Amino acid sequence: MRIYLEKPDLASLNKRFSCFDMHVHSRYSDSFTRPSTLVKKAEKFGIGFAMTDHNEIKAFKEIKKMRPSCPVIPGIEIGVAEGPHILAYFYRYSDLQHFFERTVKPFRNKNPYMNTLLPINRLLESAEEYPCFLAAAHPEVPPYYGLSLTTNKGLTTKQQLDKVPVFEVVNGFATEKMNLHAIKSAFELGKGFIGGSDSHIPKQFGSVVTCTSAPDADTTFNEITRHESVVVGKNMRARERINPSARTVTRHLKYGGSFRDRAKSMAYHRRLKKHS
Repeated sequence: MRIYLEKPDLASLNKRFSCFDMHVHSRYSDSFTRPSTLVKKAEKFGIGFAMTDHNEIKAFKEIKKMRPSCPVIPGIEIGVAEGPHILAYFYRYSDLQHFFERTVKPFRNKNPYMNTLLPINRLLESAEEYPCFLAAAHPEVPPYYGLSLTTNKGLTTKQQLDKVPVFEVVNGFATEKMNLHAIKSAFELGKGFIGGSDSHIPKQFGSVVTCTSAPDADTTFNEITRHESVVVGKNMRARERINPSARTVTRHLKYGGSFRDRAKSMAYHRRLKKHS
């Protein structure tokens, strides 16, 4: 078994693996956590992490200037027009920057943290032009944030699902039931595995990690896509989600039109589908 639903013993895991928290947010999306805080915690824990803000890459640029001793993967979490969230991980920041400016930024809504107007097909086609890999974030989170669920509902297609080679099988913010469904789907579909805390507050950071025997981030990617990764972590309990959920909501309130943006994205998707 390569997935362990338990609190990671990082001291022990670090003796055998390179460990990364593959899903982390900062104050540049719907969190208040400073990038410097994430770096300090990663250095303290002896792990790396992927910087995956919603539709934004400013945090990685800030981290790059710090020259951290821990490995940090340039990444982004993209909410596509059809609903699901897709994690994109890059070998080089320059490629992420080019991808963001060309593919993500032009499609952002008034609230940049909510779903964009970017169609999933355009995302998939653009990603093929870069050395990167895609993963379905929390693939079983309802009602439309998970790629597995949107495919079952007909919002996305089986062909699109097939082009995303990796599932986030343990998400620290999802429920245990959702994670168990994600694990089952990943096995049935032959997907690679990652796990991430989906950290929105510092306390969450490192609660879920993806482990490989690779010495660096580049070879970590290779092991993940070859289905050789190990995921260790546990979801937050219901009462533990209250504080980060409330803080996340306050980040969205300043935009006022968050739910209108979501409706706008879905209406755009329906128009695309009608004329395709």
